[in-house]
Formats: sequence, structure tokens, C-alpha cells
Amino acid sequence: MFRYTPQRFTDALVNQLSQQLTTLYNCGARKVVLIGLGPLGCLPLLNTFGRCSGYINNILQGFNDRLRSVVDDFNSKFIDAKFITINTIRIVGPDLSGLGLRFTKVPCCGALQLNCLPFNVPCGNRNDFAYWDNAHPTEAANKVLAARAYNAQDPYDAHPMDISQLVKS
Repeated sequence: MFRYTPQRFTDALVNQLSQQLTTLYNCGARKVVLIGLGPLGCLPLLNTFGRCSGYINNILQGFNDRLRSVVDDFNSKFIDAKFITINTIRIVGPDLSGLGLRFTKVPCCGALQLNCLPFNVPCGNRNDFAYWDNAHPTEAANKVLAARAYNAQDPYDAHPMDISQLVKS
């Protein structure tokens, strides 16, 4: 049924990404941040009975882990450039607990459809929600991720450095 296994799909994505990064380098890019995939298995659209899909998140973490080796390869190959990766799943947690938000399993708006529809009344406390609708993170969730990407709190948040260090390099 599927054309790729998760591993073969990850390999194909990493190979394509490497080609695109080489093109960026050849066009003059010298400081590059690769933002890893987030825990898509926690999207309200996909979670079952308020639980994240560990299967999906493990596949995505495998891709994020491969980004580390891509960054290491590119930093060795192109010594006049700096490549870093931000491990989104490690920052927000596989169940979004790292966000520190009250509501991580239900959306602020559009609980029964993909997007918030016209005339739907969204929640009044949107800073407490991880998701705006069934697929899109809120500003509050993005602020947490951006802060940790800029100033890593854990060595696994960013590799080999965070964005603040990249800017200074």
C-alpha cells in the first residue's frame, strides 16, 4: 500500500534536504538553522482519545535525529559555514508537556473541523492553548519553541549550538 517504509521515507527526505542545503550554500548561505519536525502525532486532528500517537512521533524523532548527522556532515564539509539544528520534539516534549500550557490536547477553536470556521467563537484564554485549531499551533506555543531555540536549556535542544550562539559566530 505505501511506497516507502518510514526509514526509506526518512532517507529520501534527508537526501533531498542535503541537495537543497548544498544549493543554498552554493548561493551564498553561511548560517543555516534547520528546525526539526514537531510532534505531529499530538495534533488534535490525529490524537486519539486525547493521547498523542507515539508511533508517528517516533518516526518524526528519527528524522530529527538524522538532522544532527546532516548538520555535522555539512559543518565538516563547508568549514566557512555554520549549520545548526533545533530538535522541536525534544523542546516541546513528545506529549507537549514541555510547552507549559494548560491545554495541549484540545484546540482553542474548531474542535469538530480542521480549521476555525467563520463565526466560531474561539476560546478567550488562547495563551493557555497549544493549538489554535486542529492543526496549527498558537502564538503561545510558538513563543516557547522560539525562546528555547534561541537560548537552549538542554544540550539536545540545539546542535551544535543554539541560535544566539550562531548569531554571534
